[in-house]
Amino acid sequence: MIPLMAIPAAMSFFFAFILLAVPVWALSHGATSLELGYLGAIGSLVYFLCVPFTGRLSDRYNPRRISTLAAFIFAGAAALFPATQTLRPLYFLVALYSFALALFWPSLESQLAHVLHTGKLSQRTGLYNISWSTGIGLGTLSAGYIFDFSPVMPFYLAAAGAALLPALFLIFPPLSNHNDAPVSLPPESHPHQHPVHLTIVRVTNLCFWFALGILRNLFPKLALTLNLNATWIGILLASMSLSMLLVFVLFTFTHFWHFRYRLLVFTQFFSLIGLALIAVSSSIPLLLLGFIIAGLSSGHSYSAGLYYALHFSKKPGEAEPSTVGHNTGIHEFFIGVGGFLGPLLGGPTARYIHLRGPYVLSCGIILIGMAVGWTLMKRATSRPA
Repeated sequence: MIPLMAIPAAMSFFFAFILLAVPVWALSHGATSLELGYLGAIGSLVYFLCVPFTGRLSDRYNPRRISTLAAFIFAGAAALFPATQTLRPLYFLVALYSFALALFWPSLESQLAHVLHTGKLSQRTGLYNISWSTGIGLGTLSAGYIFDFSPVMPFYLAAAGAALLPALFLIFPPLSNHNDAPVSLPPESHPHQHPVHLTIVRVTNLCFWFALGILRNLFPKLALTLNLNATWIGILLASMSLSMLLVFVLFTFTHFWHFRYRLLVFTQFFSLIGLALIAVSSSIPLLLLGFIIAGLSSGHSYSAGLYYALHFSKKPGEAEPSTVGHNTGIHEFFIGVGGFLGPLLGGPTARYIHLRGPYVLSCGIILIGMAVGWTLMKRATSRPA
């Protein structure tokens, strides 16, 4: 239990330092909205291209060794950021740490099915989600203060922390041992266990992470026009992650959200309100509310996406889930695609149309995702049994 909570929390904590520091560091080197968008896009591009393959690696090789390698690669990339004097090297370093994350997260997620020999799947995924969201929330909050104190300090702290992270694998028992007896996923009964829910929530995650990619990579530019420093940027971004945490805590110990399409539709409408607030407001309280709503909405879709990915990873007649790494890799793939397209399209929108345009664009993407989800559900429910 402790490794499950400690390792994702620690990695997310140090990743949050980079997540906040990179765009603010780029702005200090004269980056435009377009260049911020490209920086965010290149990281997500590397991530979503790699995760389908790195997810499969976790099904074939020791996932703990993969996670250890990833932590060292991440540490090396983080340590090199302060040495950059122009924007060009930033693209390479963002790609490098994104590759490390593509190795790290699927390998860790694939171990969820093997961590606990008892307990419900929803509780395993919930504890994992609580762990990483706590880390990224507290890390983002801390990074803002640290950056205002010393712009290079977040990078060095992230590098040191990630380099020490493999020590947790030595201190704690292995998260997974493929030589152990097979561990089956406990059956959880639901009245509407149709695979279409997995497809719909993947599309929803793509749309939500489209918006989150814009918030994380482009909002610092808007924040500067509102005279907000790195501390306030950190507070707003942290509120988004910590509101995800609230959802993860609720969903860990409840099951009312399992395979509930109408609830997901409500969440999508709810997210539109949050993005609209960010698109039109210059008030810190209203911006804060918008970020909180974005976090609550994304927390729902992420929880459902990971839960369904693990739920459908066990094929009928199998004693052990055989496609955990593959399914979690695809789960991360859709998130990566959204995170790639958001900054890629949002950057030019902010540069050539309006600085608040990307948030309106995000609303349109979510509406398209809702239409796709409705179409998929209608087709699935209209087929004869």
